[in-house]
Amino acid sequence: ATGLNFLNGHEFTIKDFPKPQYLLYPIVAKQQIRQVFASAGTGKSLYTLHEAGAVASGYDFMHFKNPDKIKTPTLIVEGEMDSSQIQKRLNMLGDTYEMEGKTLNLDYMFFATLAIQKDMHFESLTTITGREDVEITAKDIEKLTGQKPVIYLDNITALTLMQEKEGADWIELMHWLSRLRNKGYHVSFLHHPTKTGQTASGSNIKERSID
Repeated sequence: ATGLNFLNGHEFTIKDFPKPQYLLYPIVAKQQIRQVFASAGTGKSLYTLHEAGAVASGYDFMHFKNPDKIKTPTLIVEGEMDSSQIQKRLNMLGDTYEMEGKTLNLDYMFFATLAIQKDMHFESLTTITGREDVEITAKDIEKLTGQKPVIYLDNITALTLMQEKEGADWIELMHWLSRLRNKGYHVSFLHHPTKTGQTASGSNIKERSID
């Protein structure tokens, strides 16, 4: 043990901590953890793709505003859906943008799908290797674009190996997401609901960390 880093009150109040920057107000900001949950087949992945397109292209989305019209790279880590289906949806999205006189910024949209992984396998995000894989990829995108990407994890069930109702299994995952938030990343993770559909499945420990 080496002790904790600390600042006194004067030092803390004047330290230049990065401020959250909204990309789609108020639902997407840098330095943010977000959970998106809905039943299977209701459009979570499709919604995510359209939102990522707007973030990457610097446009408003639905009634959410991109206040500075900045283009921000996005990374969709897709652990379940067929890649050809995503490709089809992406082409349709591009056609829609073209009909509206807009340009979909494909240079800022990055995809890590199951089909393009070695042996069609993701290391679980409940392992150090799985989490490091995502961070390394995000850093590679930052080198390419000069910006930290907005990260979408689709979905928690497909990308982890854990007992969802056990709080202990969520703790390290949420600690990791908190570290990413403090490094300046936005992370949205997709999840499924309880049987009633009113809340997300699994331990409520995760709810304490999300924004």
